[in-house]
Amino acid sequence: MTGQRYCIAQSICYEHDASRDHGEAHQEFFGKTYYTLGAMQINAVALLDEVQCQELETFLVDRIYEFNSEATGYFDGRLLGGNVKNEAGEVIAGFSGHTWGGCCEISNLWVSEHHRGQGLGRTILRAAEAEALRRGCAQVVLTTHSFQAPEFYEHLGYERKYAIEGGPKGLSNIVFIKALQGENGT
Repeated sequence: MTGQRYCIAQSICYEHDASRDHGEAHQEFFGKTYYTLGAMQINAVALLDEVQCQELETFLVDRIYEFNSEATGYFDGRLLGGNVKNEAGEVIAGFSGHTWGGCCEISNLWVSEHHRGQGLGRTILRAAEAEALRRGCAQVVLTTHSFQAPEFYEHLGYERKYAIEGGPKGLSNIVFIKALQGENGT
């Protein structure tokens, strides 16, 4: 086979013979499908390790934020996070998320098992809500699995909006929303 040589992640290479394309939208090599888009060859998807996944996540979040900001006119996106540490400086509770366009999304909220039931979850969630309100957010959106803490969020005034069944299998992922109100009720 003569033609252009393509290398795919971790030294797997194949030669592509353009004379065999026959105008097809895809071809298979070594049991993998490769697609063409006009004159551009789209190689196989490279699966990444954990570090590469984290780097890609950052890259994708930045690109999507750029697009969304241009599309909506909201350029106020900021990360949001906070934690509580014990006397040894270890994180025993924390949250992370972001604010953008008048909405706060809490991506992660965690309290060490040994410190649950002591009000830390309520404390860090209230801190997140207060900061979101200070940033002009009208609501907080978060998700939790059915086996995690849905009752915790309901007890703190969050309204269950949707349940996505099967994530993970046999369980659900629940979306909660809470409208934020300032001191004057708005």
